[in-house]
Amino acid sequence: MKKLPIFLWAAALLAAGCAPQFDSQSFLDKFRIVAVKTTPAAARPGETVTFEPLLSPARDGRSPILVWLSCVPLPSQTGRQCLEAGGALPAGFDRTLSLAAPELDPEETEKTVYVILLACAGNLVLSDFSEGEFSFCDSEENDLAIKTVKVRPEGDAAVNHNPQLVSFALGGAALGGEDEAVIDCREGCEKVTLLAAMSATSAEHFTQERFGEPVSMVEDVFVSWFADAGELENPRSYPLDEPPEGVTGEGLFFTVEWIPPLGVDRVTFRVTAYDQRGGVDFRSGVAEIEGLRGRDAAQ
Repeated sequence: MKKLPIFLWAAALLAAGCAPQFDSQSFLDKFRIVAVKTTPAAARPGETVTFEPLLSPARDGRSPILVWLSCVPLPSQTGRQCLEAGGALPAGFDRTLSLAAPELDPEETEKTVYVILLACAGNLVLSDFSEGEFSFCDSEENDLAIKTVKVRPEGDAAVNHNPQLVSFALGGAALGGEDEAVIDCREGCEKVTLLAAMSATSAEHFTQERFGEPVSMVEDVFVSWFADAGELENPRSYPLDEPPEGVTGEGLFFTVEWIPPLGVDRVTFRVTAYDQRGGVDFRSGVAEIEGLRGRDAAQ
């Protein structure tokens, strides 16, 4: 049962910071695991699953140490309980992780796998998770995420796919391309609209048993917004009833108003897309705020 703390001690000898506190859900001014995406969202037995995190940078700019752990839990065991019980084993140290989904036992129709990411923008320290200690880093710049993957048999129609973000823009300027978006605030910017679009197929149709009967359902989808400066009017948005004015094409559209700050001329934005069955996608982009900046610039 002491395998995990011993492993972390060994990792600490190899690596070089971690425990964040956040004032606002959407304000990313410190290191954080924003989301973890798995591809595919749900796996077949033996299929390779790739795990990719979306991270906000550490305040001092240092690269974080990433430690990936995997755990096939006991019945009814949560990811945190699996970690505390010593069942999580080392799986990797790179920016992304590729893992083969386990085979199903003959009587199983589904298997759960937990993948745990420890991220530390400092130095790893010995932590005995069996004692409920989660101080695995000597810096406040750290975070921990637990991702659940469902393994289902071939041909299972309930297998989920990730939602697909197809565009991300601020004030009509595309975010995430080779060039930074430029927002002209020389005459003042009270609010600027962030717009994200998902493919029309992101909200999947699936069948779920309820009271022993199959029920046809459509996934709920939403996005969460993040910025490292300014204010977002809402941390989360749901699909609009119709495309925004001037936007054409099919898809699911999401908007939120961003209030620019004073004295900042470069802002990083992130958007994460979720469906109700654990699918994730994300995008990031940087915008240059040009000229007189902020909501009070016109005064």
